[in-house]
Amino acid sequence: MIKIGIVSLVFCLISAALLRGQSDWVYVGPTAPPEQINAIATNGEGAYVAVGDNGVVHWAKNIDTWQFVQVRNLRGNVTGVVYYKGGWVLGTDRGEIRWSSDGVDWTVQGNSGSVTAFAGIQVLDDTLFALSAWRVLRSEDGLVWESVESDFFEAGYQVTDAREFDGRLFVLSYKEGDAESLRLSHSSDGSRWSHVTGFSTSCLLYTSPSPR
Repeated sequence: MIKIGIVSLVFCLISAALLRGQSDWVYVGPTAPPEQINAIATNGEGAYVAVGDNGVVHWAKNIDTWQFVQVRNLRGNVTGVVYYKGGWVLGTDRGEIRWSSDGVDWTVQGNSGSVTAFAGIQVLDDTLFALSAWRVLRSEDGLVWESVESDFFEAGYQVTDAREFDGRLFVLSYKEGDAESLRLSHSSDGSRWSHVTGFSTSCLLYTSPSPR
């Protein structure tokens, strides 16, 4: 699967002008283990959770102090994390969902049933949305998931990343084996989708160093 950071999308949409002339940046994220970080979320009160490949979960009580969290029996790559209704919810590329009230102790909250991989998990209008390679799912509690009737998917396309921004879900998808087929789509409800015209890979500012 081609891994493409959605942060590039955000930069393309709103941040290019703001970044001009800003050269004094300080890295404050987790330092070990050296796995790819796929997503980060905050509770809005100073705490953060960052997740990544090979079951990596980091917790921070503030942005400068990070702790590696050993989550028992968490397998695969953690592809998304959000803070939702008083707790943290994460999803993996094996269809597993975990919940935590503190970012340290995680319990199995459910799974996606026949869906075996989450490409991203986001909150839109107080509802959880998870996108797999082939389906859109939603949940009101992170435990019970239902499939959303959607006009998004076309034959051969797979979701590689998803983010909420400005009241919409933004999704990157592509055709297996064809990096030039990458497309950007958005939806306000997870059901009806529009594809951004004129979008190309030349817009991407950051990509993963190693396609998967």
